[in-house]
Amino acid sequence: MVFGILFLAACSPRHSSHFHGFSKFRSPDKRMEWLKAEIADRLELNESQKTRLDEITNEIIYSGKEMQTIRASIRDTVMTELRKNEISKENLIQVFSENRAKFDDMISMFADRLVDFHQMLQPEQRAKLVAEIEKHQAKYEKYHRQW
Repeated sequence: MVFGILFLAACSPRHSSHFHGFSKFRSPDKRMEWLKAEIADRLELNESQKTRLDEITNEIIYSGKEMQTIRASIRDTVMTELRKNEISKENLIQVFSENRAKFDDMISMFADRLVDFHQMLQPEQRAKLVAEIEKHQAKYEKYHRQW
């Protein structure tokens, strides 16, 4: 959940009100700084853990920027096809296939960073993390049950 939020914060090119607290930030970098500070404060990270969190979030920010480029490429191809009299299934499949490996690499990196983050935490910090995620999830479900 924490890394999902970090990744979404990094990927979002514009301000998002979907996450409590994010609506005051218009740039992904500012959102990420706020989120890192929140994580460090709530989990009471020590200096070496904060340094490692910075490294992890920098990698996620880079992946988020790469994801924006991929999404733009896919969107451009889809829009080009929609403007035509006939859509080329082959062109759509090609752009999706070309980017599948990049998505797979990002998923693998994301899983690796989550493992790294988990390993750096003490058992008490892990328990706090789980409690924070459960609290966030309960709040989210309260306001988003319509679906």
